[in-house]
Amino acid sequence: MKKRFLFCAVLTSLSLLSGCQKEEAPLINITFGKLYDSSLEETIENHLVTVTHSELTSLVSEKKEFILLIYDKNNTCTCWEEFEKTILSFVKRKNALIYAIAPTEFDGGHEAFGLNIAKNEETIAIFEDGEVKHQKTTSGDKDGFMKEEKFANWLNERVHFSKMLYVNVIQYFALFNKGEQFTVGYLRSSCPDCSYVEDAVLSSFNAKDNNVSYVIDCDVDGIRLMNGEYDEEQWNYFKEASGLSSSGSEDFGYGQGYVPSFYTYAGFRSATIDERIADAVVYLNDKIEKNPETGEYYVADSFFTEEREIVLGFLGNAKVETTVLKGMKIPAEDIENGNWKKSAAAKYHNPLLEAYLTAYVGKK
Repeated sequence: MKKRFLFCAVLTSLSLLSGCQKEEAPLINITFGKLYDSSLEETIENHLVTVTHSELTSLVSEKKEFILLIYDKNNTCTCWEEFEKTILSFVKRKNALIYAIAPTEFDGGHEAFGLNIAKNEETIAIFEDGEVKHQKTTSGDKDGFMKEEKFANWLNERVHFSKMLYVNVIQYFALFNKGEQFTVGYLRSSCPDCSYVEDAVLSSFNAKDNNVSYVIDCDVDGIRLMNGEYDEEQWNYFKEASGLSSSGSEDFGYGQGYVPSFYTYAGFRSATIDERIADAVVYLNDKIEKNPETGEYYVADSFFTEEREIVLGFLGNAKVETTVLKGMKIPAEDIENGNWKKSAAAKYHNPLLEAYLTAYVGKK
């Protein structure tokens, strides 16, 4: 009887102990990473994304998840030299996208957003929904935070790092010469549809443990801009050369070429881009018209047509209810200023993009 009582007491104690264990907080998902460019000198300016207070304000107002480093680039302390090496080593291993800002950006009463801005010290902060969730300020060598292992552990315990990596123009073209299949998303920092797809699909999809894929911001010199100014001729040439436009690819090009879109390119080299494209998907960008006789709105053109359906390989195993959008009628309440409301169109486009990314980026 005593043994039975003792056994029950032990079980009760274990139950109480397990109930007191602290649950691990969910990781904060950073939507994109940034492919490390080994050709550049190893400095914070080259490998982190420097922002102004105005740009930081935009990230906060858009309720983004991101990592921010506050540092003084003129700091010549040997402690900073060690910490800079620690940060760059981590960024290189994780292909992490980290923003950097100078403490002077907060001078003149600029809002600090709850950040610890310490004189002669660096602060690393993690934002979630535009608010500081975690932050850590250096204190010389007192707590060892400047050491790579402790710094890496602190971030890895709080952040899930995406494997959808931003590339620059040179890195983008280099992908075509690697002899490997790859998937790249074409986005624009000034494009409302691109901001929408990030929140509607990419943020949740990239929270998974996926294979590596890439994205490129087309609002840069060498693609859509020349010397900082919009260049229509160069932009059209790029879309044709990449197969985004119908003049570049008969099967996968859509009209004049649109973003956001994702393309998967085969590893073999080919004389034409059309032969190199393995599959593609275009998000939104449907052409909407109104029937003058019936007054009904319908999709006059779309990337998703009956003709193209047969060449879209990702649809083969996709469990998507609607795969052809051209010709579809749209209820009047889903129209705003003559356009298909994003929230209404997303009901059809979200499953299609998710199926595409699962096929080419998701781990099997």
